[in-house]
Amino acid sequence: MNLKESYTVLMLPFSIDAQRWHLPTDGMWQPAEMKTEDDVFYSHIKDWMQAGANAANRNTVEHRAHNYDIYTPGGDAATGTGVKERLAVWRKIMSKQWRLEKKDIAFKFVNKETELLSTKLMVNTFAGVGLLLLTLQLGDDAMTVERLMELNYTIHKVDRQCPAIIPAIDLETAHPKQVEDYRRVTAALHEGGEALRWDMNNLMAFLLSDVAGTYTPFNVTRLHVFTYYRVAQADAGEECDHNFLRIVRSENGNYEPNFSQTEELILRPFSNICMGAGVEGGAIMTLSTDEDDDPTTGSNHIRNFATSSLSKRYLWIYVMTVLQRLTLLRMSAELTTIDPMAQEDSSLTKLQSLLERMATLKVTTYFTDISDYTQHNDYYTYCVERLKVKANFDEVDEKMELLRTTITNRKTEREEAKNDRLTIILAILTVASATCDSLTVLTLDRWNPISGIVVALALSFLILYMWMRHDRS
Repeated sequence: MNLKESYTVLMLPFSIDAQRWHLPTDGMWQPAEMKTEDDVFYSHIKDWMQAGANAANRNTVEHRAHNYDIYTPGGDAATGTGVKERLAVWRKIMSKQWRLEKKDIAFKFVNKETELLSTKLMVNTFAGVGLLLLTLQLGDDAMTVERLMELNYTIHKVDRQCPAIIPAIDLETAHPKQVEDYRRVTAALHEGGEALRWDMNNLMAFLLSDVAGTYTPFNVTRLHVFTYYRVAQADAGEECDHNFLRIVRSENGNYEPNFSQTEELILRPFSNICMGAGVEGGAIMTLSTDEDDDPTTGSNHIRNFATSSLSKRYLWIYVMTVLQRLTLLRMSAELTTIDPMAQEDSSLTKLQSLLERMATLKVTTYFTDISDYTQHNDYYTYCVERLKVKANFDEVDEKMELLRTTITNRKTEREEAKNDRLTIILAILTVASATCDSLTVLTLDRWNPISGIVVALALSFLILYMWMRHDRS
């Protein structure tokens, strides 16, 4: 089945070591300038996603816990020699054609700096999560659904199955200068090597070299994949839907999903648009007619869907949902690893501080609706369900409630212990006073001093017994 257009967005979700994370202002990444269309999000949600990606707001809106910083490679601030060299390498990578070595599927990188269909870095240090985005397009000689499935299935792997990527030229017949040019580019993706082969792991390490050692991928074997593609309306049908489900789940033609659930798994907001999502990734497919493809009489909505509706609306909604999921997963991990029974003096303060931070994050990890447009709300609700955001939200909520109970109990125990010790202190003072009075009387009446000592020892043993009994309780 032939494609009219395709985009594959590779996403690397990662958690951040907030104590060590630092993105240099003169490094490879510079603040992005971008925004969605008006009314895609309510204003408070738009601020959460984009307050840091607008120059007009960047210096006036104070950094809040719910702000995401968005970066793009390059910029005037990148003045260091090493930075300039890396940027030059990156631009060459973006401008060249590549292919998967074993599959021989050609592709190229997309660079639309003002759109989300490009290389972007999104970071929230307060939540401790980030997302690296890379967008690919199939080469002109590989524009079929079958090859798109194979590309996605293969390239999202970043473990030992990570495929080699090589120049999209015949290395045996190419001009030596052209081969040498490729060699210089690929050498930068290796530590001192000059191989013409590299993989996505090398590329991501290259892009994130400014923050090496301060982040950890959520999944060390797979990337998250979002795909947009357009096919002819005439190709719509059962097989088209089946392939769509495979693409949503980053599977190739060897897999046979449970196609009896096809209608349940696909969202169809319009007759010519299909949307899908899952924990592996997501996809949107549009169906176009010959008239749609005619720039003089066709539908701009479908022909320009990728650069308008997708990059300024639906991809933003999907990415926002992914970020919510990542934040909740990170929160759940933090709540799972704490020791609520720790008895250190500072443990209660740490628990309270953690609870306050979690409460702040919860404000932005789930919304009932996001827009005044039905199709936007429907897509968000669908993504929330398929990416398990609401389920993760409820799980975090339950763990936070247990943490609240622990804090309340600890406070009650401390208050009771404080009151008990005050009671014991008063009892000691009373006994001591009585002892002093008794010894005075004994002395005045010239009783045997040994008797007074016996009385004092008896009272001391009584005090010690009361203290030990309190400690055991």
